[in-house]
Amino acid sequence: MFIWALAASAAALFLLIVLILYRRQIRLICRRLLFFRSHKTNMRLTADLPLSELNELTDRINEIIDLSKEVRRNSRQNETRLKETITNLSHDIRTPLTSMDGYFQLLLQSDSEEERRRYIAIIQTRIGSLRDMLEELFTYTRLQDEDYTLETETMDFGQCVYHTLFSFYEEFLEKGIEPETSFCGGRLLIRGNEEAVRRTLQNLIKNALVHGRSHIRLELFSVRGRIGFRRP
Repeated sequence: MFIWALAASAAALFLLIVLILYRRQIRLICRRLLFFRSHKTNMRLTADLPLSELNELTDRINEIIDLSKEVRRNSRQNETRLKETITNLSHDIRTPLTSMDGYFQLLLQSDSEEERRRYIAIIQTRIGSLRDMLEELFTYTRLQDEDYTLETETMDFGQCVYHTLFSFYEEFLEKGIEPETSFCGGRLLIRGNEEAVRRTLQNLIKNALVHGRSHIRLELFSVRGRIGFRRP
């Protein structure tokens, strides 16, 4: 009987020690979590006791910490991209506005009906460019929504390239650049979002103008059912 009582006392003492160590380990984990929250660190949460349950707990907490860091990193990247987009759009919007102001002045000063019609056409083109830029900003905002779906339709890629290129006629004229084109004949039908494709083409052409090439060649071709567009 005495032996059973001694064994029970030893077991109770052992469980008490384990409980104390568990409580101490939990408090230590809480202190480390508070430290992680208030300090930027790459330290990992670990358990001092060699117990599988505690190791699993710290592993799961580390996974949550890693996920939280990833969310914050993505948030910072999205914020940076948004700032860059707004800055670029502000610059892009300022350019046609300045150009429109100049053509408005020429329109007011011109006595030639032919010149006035030309200036009005240019101003209308600039207004269209501004509308496209604002739509680009709205589209960017929509794309941040995970539930947003980009609608596609059958479109003529060749016509889209042609009209987009023609919309930069005045910019090419101002730069003294006459783009050389090589477009394959016939309709080139693709499945896509026309506005998104047009904005992509606009960005390509803008980059060509900004980087100041004296010669620009645009090629549009179809090979084995695939449509290609390049700017050598």
